Amino acid sequence: MRVKIVSYAVLIFIIALIQSTVLGSISVFNVKPNLLLILIVSAALLGNNVEGAVIGFICGLTQDMLSGRVIGFYALLGLYLGLGVSFINKRLYKENVLVAIITTFFFFDSI
Repeated sequence: MRVKIVSYAVLIFIIALIQSTVLGSISVFNVKPNLLLILIVSAALLGNNVEGAVIGFICGLTQDMLSGRVIGFYALLGLYLGLGVSFINKRLYKENVLVAIITTFFFFDSI
């Protein structure tokens, strides 16, 4: 459990660093990629309800700190995204990679 927490913390830090430096200048059709949202959906698909919600909240809080706006907006958005994907997770076949890709695109389209 401790290794999982440390690995998620390091992964969130590395993704936030990459997103704020390298991916800040890249845009495709005026859309910037958001790796933290991909991490939230992936963690919620592979974990349980609590894990998806906690990772979503922490990633959202990290994104709030990087954006410099009101703290809490992205944290709540990440929390709800993690919970939503986790609840849908029980009904999906997780071994299929196509399901993860379609779910990720569906939730990105709704945000």
